[in-house]
Amino acid sequence: MQLIRKREHADEVRDLLRAVPSSSVHVTDYAVHSLILLMKRFNMLDDLPAFVVHSGFGTTVVMVDVPPGEFARIVEANRQHHLDIDDAYHYVSAELHDLTLVSLDADFDRTPRGRLTPAAALQQFIDEQQRQQSGQLPPPHPGPPPP
Repeated sequence: MQLIRKREHADEVRDLLRAVPSSSVHVTDYAVHSLILLMKRFNMLDDLPAFVVHSGFGTTVVMVDVPPGEFARIVEANRQHHLDIDDAYHYVSAELHDLTLVSLDADFDRTPRGRLTPAAALQQFIDEQQRQQSGQLPPPHPGPPPP
């Protein structure tokens, strides 16, 4: 959303997405649907097909969800961590898929998983790359092939 709306942290998000292999990026179906609504609101819906292709949603970028059988966890995260429903959905999805949350939303700081800002996630990625190149870390395990 930072990129579409050209907001304050758009450059940080762009830098992160350019640096990290798209196969390491996951997005919730909720976030993609929210982007579609936002594009409609800003009269950008005609750009949607190109945006989806360019972003790699569903191809190189893995889309994750919360199955209906786990919806009770969304309610629990909402109540326990005082998260908005959308944040609770993203949080539960991160739990279910063992992912690190990258967000500008400080509400995730109240949760056990916490979050990384885009700038912090980029720095962590750079640091890991440098450790791998110096032989301090084994190479990353390749993720599942794109669907």
